[in-house]
Amino acid sequence: MDAERPACPGCLPLLRRVLTARGVIAVDNAVSHAGQVAPFRALSEEDPDFAAHLQEVGDGVLTAVRTGR
Repeated sequence: MDAERPACPGCLPLLRRVLTARGVIAVDNAVSHAGQVAPFRALSEEDPDFAAHLQEVGDGVLTAVRTGR
């Protein structure tokens, strides 16, 4: 996702509806803009429909894979 970061948490319910099992959300700059990504990261990590992981490479990428539950 390359969007206005404050809007990202509101996108998760929409993404849950359209992503199939094993679909991936990728949020760039997750390390360099950690504070701005934090609300979306927290939601995706707490959501049982997603498996989230922070890739600490470069500016960072947060990936959230739809688990298919």
